[in-house]
Amino acid sequence: MQSNYTPASLLKRYFAHLFDIIILSIITIVIGTISVVIYSLFLETDEIPIPDKILEYLAYGLLFVISWLYYTLMEISPRQATIGKQAMGIFVTDLNGDRLSFKRASLRNCCKFILIFI
Repeated sequence: MQSNYTPASLLKRYFAHLFDIIILSIITIVIGTISVVIYSLFLETDEIPIPDKILEYLAYGLLFVISWLYYTLMEISPRQATIGKQAMGIFVTDLNGDRLSFKRASLRNCCKFILIFI
C-alpha cells in the first residue's frame, strides 16, 4: 500500500541538509577539540608518536562515523528525521510510510556517503 505523502521539494531538502551540516560541524569541532586536548595531555615529547597521515585517516574515519551515526540514529528515531529535516517538516519513511529499520537506514546513509566521495 502506497502512502499519501509527497516528496519534499529540492529547496526544503537543501535547507535541511545545510542545517544538518552546521550541526555536524559543531559536533565534530567539539569532539575534535576534546580529542586534541586529550592527545596533547598524554604527549610527553615534542615528537608526535603517530604519523600525521595516520592521524588524518583517523580524523576522516571519525568524521564518517559521527555523520553515519547522526543520520542513521535520527532517521530511525520516532521522529523519523534529522534535526534539519525536522525543522523543514521532512521525515524519512519507506514506501509504505513506515519508519526505517536500523539496517535500511544504515545502508541508505552508507550509499549516500559513497556517492558523495565519488
